[in-house]
Amino acid sequence: MTRTDYTSSIQGVKDATLTLASMVDKAISRSIEAFENWDAELAQEGVDGDDLINDARWQLEEEVILIIARQAPMARDLRELIAALATCSELERIGDYAKVVARTVLDSPERPEIQACARIPELAALGRQQLANCMEAFVEGDASMARRVARQDDEMDLLWNRIYRELLTEMIADPELVPEASGLLWIAHNFERMGDRVTNICERIIYAATGQFEENVHLAGAGTGEHD
Repeated sequence: MTRTDYTSSIQGVKDATLTLASMVDKAISRSIEAFENWDAELAQEGVDGDDLINDARWQLEEEVILIIARQAPMARDLRELIAALATCSELERIGDYAKVVARTVLDSPERPEIQACARIPELAALGRQQLANCMEAFVEGDASMARRVARQDDEMDLLWNRIYRELLTEMIADPELVPEASGLLWIAHNFERMGDRVTNICERIIYAATGQFEENVHLAGAGTGEHD
């Protein structure tokens, strides 16, 4: 393999990672639309589409492993490939969260009449924006940007806590709402976990760019003394 081919292979991995991220984002968007309209047909499309995300993840992993085995990359190239391996796993799990939402719609005959329903799409929108910002940092290989994106998780945590308290209050006030509210609680928790997955990707971006692992990167100034 020539140097040009090798460079093209590395870029191909990055492009495939972005494609996977786009597939996951569309899955989240579709699942939320199904949730807001309680659309069983759209929800079924979301469940069926998860297989495509899984296949893309495994194809990407295989490509990364082949490059490592055949080219023995070093330094930043190797770190970027390892980061891509971790990233595609995190993205696939985010896709699973979208499937949870779709299955909830399929398993229930109608949308629950619970006030907190209106806040769940807002939580998903925050997660999608954080993912988009994260993938921008991935493309740029920008550790500082990745740190800033990770800190956006606080906003998701605050909204998740609000939804949790609202659902708990409604369940206490009316125990008959417990089954439906519990399902909504699980959906909201999955979107909150989406933020955690994005934070994990940010940590890998930082590792690829700097060669250093940074824990608790979502905390202001973690790892670098920065407070931007």
